[in-house]
Amino acid sequence: MRHQRWLELIKDYDCTIEYHPGRANVVADALSRNVSGNLVHLRMAYLPLLVELRKDGVDLEMTQRGGILASLHVRLILVERVIVAQLEDPNLCVIRLEVENGTRTDYAIREDGALVTGTHLCVPKNDDLKREIMEEAHCST
Repeated sequence: MRHQRWLELIKDYDCTIEYHPGRANVVADALSRNVSGNLVHLRMAYLPLLVELRKDGVDLEMTQRGGILASLHVRLILVERVIVAQLEDPNLCVIRLEVENGTRTDYAIREDGALVTGTHLCVPKNDDLKREIMEEAHCST
C-alpha cells in the first residue's frame, strides 16, 4: 500500500497538502486529468482507500460536481511530547521562568511553547523520551 507508506512517513510532520486544480499544476497529475470512466465505479474502486484515509484523520468532502476533496493536517507529535516533558522538568521550569522574566537571554520560548537555546530544542533528562528521539532520528536517516 503506497498510500499507507506515505501517510506513515509524513504523520510526524507539521505540513499542509494542497491540491491545485487544472492549469494551476505545471505537470498534470492524476487528480487534474479528465476521467474516462464512470464516477460511481471510481468511488467504489477507491472506497477501501477512502475508509482508511478517514480512519487516519483525513477530512473528506464531496464537491457539487461529485469530486472528493481530502484535507490532511499533520503535526510533529514527538515535539509536543518534548514540550510536555519540559513543563515537568524542574530545571527547565526554572530556566523558563528566567526567560519569561527577562533575566535569561541565552534561551527562548518559541510560539509553540517549546524552550529552545539557539535553534536547539531543550530535551529534559528523560531516558525514555531520549531513546524515542534517537530511534526517530535513526529511522529518518
